[in-house]
Amino acid sequence: TKRRGVNAAVHEAFANRTAHKVYYALAGSPQAACENQFEVSGLMARISPKSDAARWGLVHSNGLPSSTSFFVESLGRDGAVLRVEPRTGRTHQIRVHAASVGLPLYGDSLYGGPESLSGRPVPRVMLHAVNLTLSHPVNGHPLNLIAPAPDDFVLLRELLQF
Repeated sequence: TKRRGVNAAVHEAFANRTAHKVYYALAGSPQAACENQFEVSGLMARISPKSDAARWGLVHSNGLPSSTSFFVESLGRDGAVLRVEPRTGRTHQIRVHAASVGLPLYGDSLYGGPESLSGRPVPRVMLHAVNLTLSHPVNGHPLNLIAPAPDDFVLLRELLQF
């Protein structure tokens, strides 16, 4: 936001987990059969040295709790279209959780995701924040923000659904 007082209220909504976030993700070829709905939870921490690109992962101790719900919208030979609802907000959480169950995101070379689909290069990580719901920081009324998917995401999603 552009105002400090409003920033504090929005930050509080995220910190108190009252903001509800929905993402769509395009995941690479599943290594194993997927259930229609599943959750990934665990402790997360930075696993790369400070001198390297920041890479996060699930750890057994000394991490912060993380939890993500996944819903398989469609599943095919080349991958899956996932609706994703993070319950916590850790750095790279969705990417780490998806990769941990054999569903790395298209374009996500950091976590093992495919970099092309049907001969087309994937230009970026195929993760899109489609919806954010929270209380308006000034008047408290429900606020529902929707962001249509960009063209590159829509094109790859269509390729995955055939």
